[in-house]
Amino acid sequence: MIDAWRALGRETTSRVQCAAGPLAGVLLRVGVGAVHPVAVFGRAGDLHRAPNGRSRSLLASVVPDSWSLALSHEPPVDAGTWRARVRAAIELGWTIQWEAEAPVADPIADGWLDAELAAACRAPGGIAAWPASAGAIPPPSKPEAAAKVLAGRHGRLFLAQDTHDSHRQFVGERPLSADELDAWERGTRARQARIAAKGARLIQLIGPAPQAVHAADLPEPVTLSPDRPALQLLRRLRPLVPPPELLYPLDELRRASVLLDTFSKTDSHWNELGAYLAYEAVLQALGDGAPVRRLARSEVSFHETCFAGDLGEKTFPARASLFLRARVHQVRARLVGDNRVRNHGREAEFACDAAPPGRCVVFGDSWAYAMMPFLAESFRRLVFRHRVNVVDDDLVETARPDVVLTILTERFCTALPLDEKAIPFEREVARKHKANALVRRPVPGEPPALQFSLDLNRGLPVGGGFTLPD
Repeated sequence: MIDAWRALGRETTSRVQCAAGPLAGVLLRVGVGAVHPVAVFGRAGDLHRAPNGRSRSLLASVVPDSWSLALSHEPPVDAGTWRARVRAAIELGWTIQWEAEAPVADPIADGWLDAELAAACRAPGGIAAWPASAGAIPPPSKPEAAAKVLAGRHGRLFLAQDTHDSHRQFVGERPLSADELDAWERGTRARQARIAAKGARLIQLIGPAPQAVHAADLPEPVTLSPDRPALQLLRRLRPLVPPPELLYPLDELRRASVLLDTFSKTDSHWNELGAYLAYEAVLQALGDGAPVRRLARSEVSFHETCFAGDLGEKTFPARASLFLRARVHQVRARLVGDNRVRNHGREAEFACDAAPPGRCVVFGDSWAYAMMPFLAESFRRLVFRHRVNVVDDDLVETARPDVVLTILTERFCTALPLDEKAIPFEREVARKHKANALVRRPVPGEPPALQFSLDLNRGLPVGGGFTLPD
């Protein structure tokens, strides 16, 4: 709705006198000028009986993820956050009226937050005294964060600035040097030899960047370079003897993206549809005779959720978009170990008794998390370490895998495979523990995180969604 409003142009929007409906508050997040927001609440049926529907209409004016308000009748574990957000909305200047003939809101029929809001409107102190303690309001994006975002066409955002000069990589201004290409060849040959000596296969997956998959959405005059680092690596490494198993499933993602987004428009990572297509590429590389359990397309459904993403959160107002999440119909894998370290230094182990007795070790960056629901189902044992282009020989030695899989996002191709010079994994883990950089333990009843979660149960509905055609 924000994108459509901006597309109208200032001349058109300046003539708009009134916007009505449950989503009208969204326009306040755009900064449309002097407005006087008024909310008149009547029967819940006016809002299609959606739980907490009245509160959501207010929330739409301050946050992009109001749809993630729990569809519950009891206050959830993060109830204080939602009360604070409604309070922040009210302080934009809303005049709230609760129609006298409207029945008293009922938590069972209307939702817990609507019931609290209705009670506050009828209380002697009115809405001004609610809630007694609102808690902390999430801060708005800072200008320096917004500078990291490049606005593309069709509402798509791209990463503009990062420590790996990714934008300059994609436009050809930051190619790999001859020395860097030499280092990649030496590192790849060394990995191949070490892992082969342990009786395992090495598969290296480079995740195509959204700039490559959705090149048509890049803003003018930005164009995708044919000499970006990922393509330099493919040209340099694929002719080696023996040839490395190097995957770059760009064509697969582009074909799917004609009809379905494999990347959220407001996030720099592939969504779980893109991750599933990458999973298919890995299994195809393994071949039909590999001891793995293969998740067929009919066994995985994809569901539309909404979420701001790492790019949408950097804009002000924050922007959100559709994010496809996957539900494995018969989850047979289980998480049996997790050190809960945030990001770099994370280590987790999965077991799946339904899979053949194959073992896999995955070294990957943040893009690897979205592949875990699929990979965990395919091997009897799988160990994942969050490492950026690093293979730890000690883990390969102890886990005795059949397959070693590295997952590297395209923008990290400038990170050279210098395993012997990498920070020891145990030192990184100790540093994170000292800084208390740990992932919070799951709370019963709380929905799984939208990203970087290792929870195999995504909390998605059994019905609905869609499956990919065979």
